[in-house]
Amino acid sequence: MHVEHDDALRCVQAALAGAVEAQCRTDLPAPHRRLHDALCQPGASAADIAVLVRHVLGWEDSRGGEGTGLPVPARAPVPPHDVLARAGIEVTPLQDGRWWLRRRAWTVPGDETADLRGDPLREVYLERDSSQRRSEQDVAADPFWQAMIGYETYQTPGQQQAARSVVTAPAGATLLLNLPTGTGKTSLALGPALLASQHVGVSVVIVPTVVLALDQERRVQALIDERGHRPSPSGRYAYLGEMTEEDKRALREAVRSGEQRILYTSPEAFSTGLAPALRSAADAGHLRYLFVDEAHMVHQWGTDFRPDFQAMVGLHDDLVRRSAPDVRPVTVLMTGTLAAATAQTLHALFGARGDFRVLSSASLRQEPEYFVTHWPDTTTRLQALQEVLWHAPRPAVVYVSTPEQVEQVRAAMDGWGFGRHAAVSGRSSAAQRQAVVRQWRSTGTSGAHTSPADDHASLVDVVVATSAFGLGVDMPDVRSVIHACVPESLDRFYQEVGRGGRDGAPSLSFYLPAADDRGLAKDLADPHMLRVDTAKRRWEALRAHWSSQDDRLRVDLDARPVNVSESGPKNRLWNLRLLTLLARTGALRLLAAEQHERAHEPGAAEPGRHLLIETTGEIDWSQYEVERQRTLEAARHSLQQLHLLTDLPRCLGSILHEHYSFSASWGASQVPAACRGCPWCRRAQRPPRHAAAPLPPVASWNSATSCAGAAVAPPVRHLMPAGRLSVLLDTADAATYRRAAVRVLDRLIVAGVHHVVDVEGTLDACSWQGLQRSAGTTALLRSTDEPNVWHPPVATAIVTAFERACGPALEEWSDCYPYTILLAPTAMRAPERPHSPWRDLHGPCISDSRLLEDL
Repeated sequence: MHVEHDDALRCVQAALAGAVEAQCRTDLPAPHRRLHDALCQPGASAADIAVLVRHVLGWEDSRGGEGTGLPVPARAPVPPHDVLARAGIEVTPLQDGRWWLRRRAWTVPGDETADLRGDPLREVYLERDSSQRRSEQDVAADPFWQAMIGYETYQTPGQQQAARSVVTAPAGATLLLNLPTGTGKTSLALGPALLASQHVGVSVVIVPTVVLALDQERRVQALIDERGHRPSPSGRYAYLGEMTEEDKRALREAVRSGEQRILYTSPEAFSTGLAPALRSAADAGHLRYLFVDEAHMVHQWGTDFRPDFQAMVGLHDDLVRRSAPDVRPVTVLMTGTLAAATAQTLHALFGARGDFRVLSSASLRQEPEYFVTHWPDTTTRLQALQEVLWHAPRPAVVYVSTPEQVEQVRAAMDGWGFGRHAAVSGRSSAAQRQAVVRQWRSTGTSGAHTSPADDHASLVDVVVATSAFGLGVDMPDVRSVIHACVPESLDRFYQEVGRGGRDGAPSLSFYLPAADDRGLAKDLADPHMLRVDTAKRRWEALRAHWSSQDDRLRVDLDARPVNVSESGPKNRLWNLRLLTLLARTGALRLLAAEQHERAHEPGAAEPGRHLLIETTGEIDWSQYEVERQRTLEAARHSLQQLHLLTDLPRCLGSILHEHYSFSASWGASQVPAACRGCPWCRRAQRPPRHAAAPLPPVASWNSATSCAGAAVAPPVRHLMPAGRLSVLLDTADAATYRRAAVRVLDRLIVAGVHHVVDVEGTLDACSWQGLQRSAGTTALLRSTDEPNVWHPPVATAIVTAFERACGPALEEWSDCYPYTILLAPTAMRAPERPHSPWRDLHGPCISDSRLLEDL
């Protein structure tokens, strides 16, 4: 909890006057804490301090009303008056000799609609106090979620449905999850993985960046310490190219033995260094889950930028096939932005060999308000960026498209007097990226995303970065996202905008395109794919150099047609692009790269020399061309959609709604339109509109492979030939009834019934904890509302209250589940004949003692 408002203001006033008290910073509101951090750092410039003072003043006057300001002593070491004025701060002398600092209203240069609703920054300064913040409707957590993660609730109903779909998926199934950013996708991997590996078992989470892998490892280590879970042998949970060989060897051995409960890694390391250990784990039946986080990158980066995102599918398929049918790993693809082209690629790569389901509970991000400007050239755009940076709330990120542009912007910021900024691009090492993220954060005991032990002051307020920065990183309070470029797609733009406001509080999106940017955006948008004639020549060259190996083909990626003189990594990359595109047509399967670990950051990956493949028949080059054209058209369409921002013909939320909604035979996603504000909406005087994420049903699987019925023990199934059974408990009072119900449920859970409906609150918290222990490595699911179509379609026990005199509409309720077992008091009556006992009209019925004997 923050200190009292007046105390926070006094702390900042004291710091501005030179009396910095380090012990008070951890309890300050975030803007005050960041200013306090800067005042403690000798490297902070006058410009840095002025902008942070402006943010504190905005925080204060948004709550205290117009005219709220900050008095400071005349001799206080505050920035010079001209610097304060540059940041939009008025300085007025007071009669007692002090200076009165007050924030001036500011409007975004170049966007004529910016101030049509008044001060465009007010809601951002209000943060979680804003009426426009994202409101999340949490729901009570299932017992397994509480036991593994320690959370009493799911963040959203969509997260609940996703978690239930993951833990009820049958062996070998693939689930594509589409949930909004900031609604707990990380926990959707962690909870099921820790549950399934309580005794032995390995789950692998493939992430796009080293920083994200290390960030997730930090979370796992903290959770295991907090919850007292069995740790993995080395205490490490990320496998990275930069690790020592000793650490890598220890992790590989833990994977082989099934003791490595969860492991975060990159596509490159997954397909190379980890591959032998993963195959051994699959052979032994140790693999539980294969997660792909930020799965949209398989489509957006895998075609060209980092082909291993698609090449890893070969090893994935091999691991699933190697595992025994009843213990095949479940594959979970997780994303927050799922366009039709992305979904189609994921289905083509992961959905052709088994059950594939899409669960979408996506909503458009309601945190950003969009401001769009247009500049004739990069020089005038740089001037506009300077104006924005003097006023935009912090923390902020400036996105550009190339490493050269990163350095240009940072050099300009140095010239403008800013010092608290850092860079991340494809040239940055993993250690540099990790250091930037840590320096960007300002943590304290009041922060929700770190523990007090990790408390540290911020050193950076603005990060200038290319597109890879920020993927999944736990930085919840970014307030401003600035695009000083034209991204190559609407997807990239929207994903980067989503790095702001992950805490649900309002954020700002400043789009500053220049006319010079379009050519670069077009070059980046077009994937590098071979035309059919060129592809055929490369394919023949590959065939001439491959060899057989264990019923597979070992392809030499150094092969090249006679008319190609260039060799080395670029030639290998062209061959890998060809093979990944052929794999998407179903003509072949990529199995594994050669045993060689490569750097796994964007722009740093180089293909190894050899690749194992399986062919499925003759190449259909017409199908190759269809897939090539589909990929090209999808990329160009996404760029065209982005260009609509230049002169918005309708609400930006409507454009995003159309882009991210799709329907196919194998799955669908409908994303409702929402917009906190854009030029079109402000011009039309349309107020902010929000839309709740749609609530999907829990994924329903084919009965032949699903655990819905097959997992129920035969003695139970034999008692209920029609799929229904009533168990009558003969007890004298509510307390003994509850104890009897727990005994019956305990036995039913062991027999394969893992969903319990307790509408009337018969069971207490201690009972649920004990029942989850009985469930072991299987998830116990709890519902407290009446049976409905959103409940998991699995075998279910329904507990009625001891006081219930008349029974439920069992026929309607049982339609929701493949098997329904009702626990009820012996005296309960039939609803259609109130004078008739339940057992006379609703068979089969047995006593609890009989059931316990049979089981």
